[in-house]
Amino acid sequence: FLGPSIGREYAAALGVLWLGLLFLLSVVGGVIYLLRHDYHVTLERTLKG
Repeated sequence: FLGPSIGREYAAALGVLWLGLLFLLSVVGGVIYLLRHDYHVTLERTLKG
């Protein structure tokens, strides 16, 4: 996608950076989900509205 405009090496590096950022944000979200119990979604709370 970005290879022709910025070069294959830079496009690959940018892709790896985005993948790392996505992984880091997923880990942070998982830690927040584990530590903060008010964010947990249960079926009872979902059905109550």
